[in-house]
This record gives sequence, C-alpha cells and structure tokens, in this order.
Amino acid sequence: MAATDIKLCYAIEDAVHQALGNYLIVGGITATMPIAKEDLGEITTIPLFSVGPSNGHLHKLPTGSYEYDLFPGSSLVVELSVPRFTKDAIVLAGVYSKLAEKLSIIRELFGFRHGNAINDLLAYHALTHLIPRGTQLGFSQERGEDIASITYQCTAGIRPDAWPDS
Repeated sequence: MAATDIKLCYAIEDAVHQALGNYLIVGGITATMPIAKEDLGEITTIPLFSVGPSNGHLHKLPTGSYEYDLFPGSSLVVELSVPRFTKDAIVLAGVYSKLAEKLSIIRELFGFRHGNAINDLLAYHALTHLIPRGTQLGFSQERGEDIASITYQCTAGIRPDAWPDS
C-alpha cells in the first residue's frame, strides 16, 4: 500500500514505536501492570526504538530520484521499571521475579515462533533480522527504580510498495 505522503515513509521511529506498543499490548504487556494483588506498585513499560544508519541501499522512486530504504543496526528495547519503596529482601525478590516473568513474555513475543509479527502492524515499514542482544536486571540509583530491559538489534526498512507514486 503506497503512502499518501513521502513523510510517512521517513517516519520510521514513530511508526515502529506505536506498533511496538500495540504489539506488546496484544501479548499482555501494557503501559502499566500491577505487580501483585497486594499494593506493591506497578510495572511501567517503556518501548524504545532507534533507527540505525543507512547501509547505502537505495530505492528508485517514480520521479527518478533515489532514497535510502534500509537501516541495519537499528535498536529495539523494552524497559520495565518499578519504583523501589522497600529494602525488604522478600518483597524485592518478588518484584524481580515478576520482572523476569514479563521479560520472558516479551522474549516469546519476539521469538522464533512469532517471527516478525510486529510487521503486520506496520503499514509502510518492516523490521527484519531481529537478533536478541541481551537482558538486564538492576537498580537505577538516580531513578530509584528496579529495572529490567531486553534489547534487540534489527534492520528497519521502508517497504518497496510504500513509496508514493509522485
């Protein structure tokens, strides 16, 4: 489906960020999630995406000009955070257990069986070569939060049929 405006083709970060948020919701990962029935706070989900540099691949437009359309080295990160309000080891173990559980759901969403299903939510773009680059669990002193994150490297691209006719 061709974009009505070429600016939509270049809005890769906005499009992927929105699709990523929607894709996580489908998997049960929402913007905020309670940790437990007890009042232990909420997990905040922050999806992040940044476009990597172009690899020099060009797409010829109907106007005869060429535009870059592949961006390897793009980065997709999902960060989960919980404000720390106690130093109780048992409570903290429960928080970290819940964070690890949510990371495993995210890992499953972007795993082999689901492939690049996020692409179904992208009209003009595609993510390929999703490669896990690691997970982190820890405490941010400056933010006062326990944090878990998972990072993927990928190639972002503009679909060949997305370019407007003029």
